[in-house]
Amino acid sequence: MATVTASTSARLPRAQRARKWRDLTPLTGALFVLVMLGAFIVAGNTPEGDASAQAVIDHYTANRTQGIVASIVLALAAVPALAFSAWLRERARLAVDNGRTLASFALGTGVLTAAGLLGAATIHLALSEYTRDLDLSAAQALNALGADSFILFTTGIATLVLAGSLIALRSRMLPSWLGWLGIPVAIAMFTPVAFFAACVAGAWIILASLLLYASNGGSRHVMDPDCFEPDAEPDGGASVARFTRTPTPTES
Repeated sequence: MATVTASTSARLPRAQRARKWRDLTPLTGALFVLVMLGAFIVAGNTPEGDASAQAVIDHYTANRTQGIVASIVLALAAVPALAFSAWLRERARLAVDNGRTLASFALGTGVLTAAGLLGAATIHLALSEYTRDLDLSAAQALNALGADSFILFTTGIATLVLAGSLIALRSRMLPSWLGWLGIPVAIAMFTPVAFFAACVAGAWIILASLLLYASNGGSRHVMDPDCFEPDAEPDGGASVARFTRTPTPTES
């Protein structure tokens, strides 16, 4: 067993800076929903999946810049989605008993959501940028694909709500009633009322994000107290912190 000694005063500033940053990370959930909503507002009404080829070309030619901007904003929503799921993973590992699997699931939902957002953004970017250069059949086919591209990211959002709901039911990070509400909402996103369920899911994520921010993520410290134990020296000098680690095979 190897022992490393470090000054407490030398490490506290870094811990304090990390804590300040972590106080803001729960808000990335709300930021993710708002950025995604902003992309939909910028995009406006797009042609239905069964629209004629000429209608598709006319729309995306007339709204080329608008479509490109909306695609970029939708892609940017992947960043806070990943940040929020990563924060959930870290907190779930601390707050949930035997919660490693659930914590990993929470992170995976963010990865799935981000991948779906990027996929949908790519389809709409191609439509907006190259419709004028496509033939009629290609433009119509790409539009039909884009009309149903919502499934790429709503699947991730549904699983994100499900993971957050399970965390709420197995810990005190969130109210249990929010967990019971989120489970049927996640299921409903795969039914004919998917649009309305998606709207509720967005509100659920915003509410959960604000509650997590208000509770400071369960009021857990940045450093694990089991790994950081300051010891006072007998002569009243500066305290030191002892960290223990298992030696590597080359050290043993």
